[in-house]
Amino acid sequence: MERDMIIERTQAVKIFARQHNPNYKEGRPKRKKDSRNMAIFEYSNSHTVKEAAEAFNISPRTVQYIKKLFR
Repeated sequence: MERDMIIERTQAVKIFARQHNPNYKEGRPKRKKDSRNMAIFEYSNSHTVKEAAEAFNISPRTVQYIKKLFR
């Protein structure tokens, strides 16, 4: 009963938002591609992943993730 009321209210708000906001999107916002990530990406194109990670003091896995973002 309580759960149904919560779901009903939530759905009503979503419907209202869709009708009144043309830019309405559900879900988590996408991560932005900021200038730091762009610098890491450009650096990693001419250096190894390990070198880029050491230069920016981040993990190699993060460098790989950033390279994937910009593909």
